[in-house]
Amino acid sequence: MKEVLFSCAILSCIDKNIVYMEKRFLIEDVMTVQINELLLGGLLVIPWSIIQQHVLAAYAAAGFHELRPAYLPVFLYLSDTGDRVVDLAERADMTKQAMGYLVASLEEHGYVERVPDPTDGRALLVRRTTKGQVAQAVVNQTILETQAQWSEQLGNQEMEHLLSLLRHLTTVILENRGGKRGRDHPNYVSL
Repeated sequence: MKEVLFSCAILSCIDKNIVYMEKRFLIEDVMTVQINELLLGGLLVIPWSIIQQHVLAAYAAAGFHELRPAYLPVFLYLSDTGDRVVDLAERADMTKQAMGYLVASLEEHGYVERVPDPTDGRALLVRRTTKGQVAQAVVNQTILETQAQWSEQLGNQEMEHLLSLLRHLTTVILENRGGKRGRDHPNYVSL
């Protein structure tokens, strides 16, 4: 029996508190999951878990063996021009210390570097090195390949519709936040 196919996060509201529960499914369990009963969190996390698995496998195949799931938020939220650790932490909903630890580790392995912020000489920007850019290209290519595979399975029109709805939902969510992110948002809830 194969160990684990994916992890599924189930989000539910109880007394205005968000509860996060993780359940690991064995392959046999996948067939018994009632897809129609999953809430949005479960429906989004299943594809995300598969994407993470594909990305980590692609990292390993490309020789980036030290990259682990914990590093994904850095690559996910780091802009092409570089960002301050505090801004990365806010986007990833992490403490500055936790993000700083991840950045330091990636810096040790040569994926990112810290350079002076041209707009503020006291601050440092984190940016990808050439090695980090290659790792990001692996991520981008892997996600495009996964998306193309799913498009073949769903049909191009259905996939475009899904992407359009997700883009619209993301836009609405960010607009309703009034530009505020993370802990500055009045409805902030840490998961």
